[in-house]
Amino acid sequence: MMFRNGAVRQLAVVFAFVVPFVVGGFFSDGKNNEGPHGQDNTPDSHPEEWSEYGVDVSFPIHHAHISDNYPWLEHNVNPDVAPVSDEYKDMALQPLGDRADFYAKFLQSCRDAFGTRGNRCVQTEIDRIEMSLRQPQSMQNYTEVGFKKIRAPDEVWSLIQDFWEKNKENGKPENWGVGNTYTNNWESPSTMVSVEDHSLRGGGHLFKQAIWNAARDTIQEWTGQELTQCSLYGIRIYHEGSVLASHVDRLPLV
Repeated sequence: MMFRNGAVRQLAVVFAFVVPFVVGGFFSDGKNNEGPHGQDNTPDSHPEEWSEYGVDVSFPIHHAHISDNYPWLEHNVNPDVAPVSDEYKDMALQPLGDRADFYAKFLQSCRDAFGTRGNRCVQTEIDRIEMSLRQPQSMQNYTEVGFKKIRAPDEVWSLIQDFWEKNKENGKPENWGVGNTYTNNWESPSTMVSVEDHSLRGGGHLFKQAIWNAARDTIQEWTGQELTQCSLYGIRIYHEGSVLASHVDRLPLV
């Protein structure tokens, strides 16, 4: 996911029980999206043609290759006349423009930032993609749909909102480690307002436990399982230009 609105900071409350909490997706940066005949292939240029898309279209998720099966290719424009070559057979349509170029620059910027240790960027990407394929196979489904959209319980929302209002200017930079590509932290570092931080107003172990206790019943009702608390960090702030790569969390966080 790419965050581009400089006026409004994007926030994520990061917590987990022993159920999956997976984030993903991407927004086009509006660059490098011109076809060979001058077409503007950004999503906003053809809103009436916007369609859903799956993996390996906006960003590598299951494979290192991003779809370059553009709508303006002959086999998509005239499918009755132009056969689909083996190169594009079973490849998803690419409505977002040249995402491969965006990804290449993303990865190269990581390698440049970490210098002699830049090879770790490549290895992290290999591991991220492999885990996105491997880990879901080892998971057990507890619900038919996999998600449920509701309003945050009043008690949970009240606790988090109050903590945020008191401490929103005191976020601290996160250390993602050398070569970590889950975010472009070398260009747009995220900050964390940690619920475990005793130096923040209201923060600390008791507050962390209060959030867990307030959220547990709702999630247990959804899953039909007795849950064990696993991980709770705080409120993460993604700043303008941040990129959050599609990923699955490592065990035992899911």
